[in-house]
Order: sequence, then structure tokens, then C-alpha cells
Amino acid sequence: MLPKLRDPKAGDLVFFRDTDLSQEITHVGIYLGDGRFIHTTRNTGVHISDLTSSDFNKKFESFGQVQINMD
Repeated sequence: MLPKLRDPKAGDLVFFRDTDLSQEITHVGIYLGDGRFIHTTRNTGVHISDLTSSDFNKKFESFGQVQINMD
């Protein structure tokens, strides 16, 4: 099941923590829609992954957006 903190849109950032004890965000991806996101790793390059996979669902922290003030 997709984490339901809010309704993510394509282009939103997806934030992950390595463990439940860590307060630091350790991984970031870009949400593509339909529960999938694109991200990269140092060792294996670019991947498209599913948020419902147990590895990512356990480490999911939140979705976010970059907001730019053009004033």
C-alpha cells in the first residue's frame, strides 16, 4: 500500500530514512505517479522503483515539494 501522508503528484520529492531511529533523511527520489519514483544510487545508477516494495515502504518518511518565491 502507498504511504498516505498526502496525495503526491508527479514531480514531488520522496524522502527516506535509513532506519526508524535515524532523524536524518538519507535518500531522496522524484515521484513519477502510480506509486513509482526515480532515484539513483552510488553503486548501481538510476532506478525506477515502487513505493509499495517492502524495502522502500519501511524507510519512507514523507513527500515534499520545492517552492520557489519569485518576488
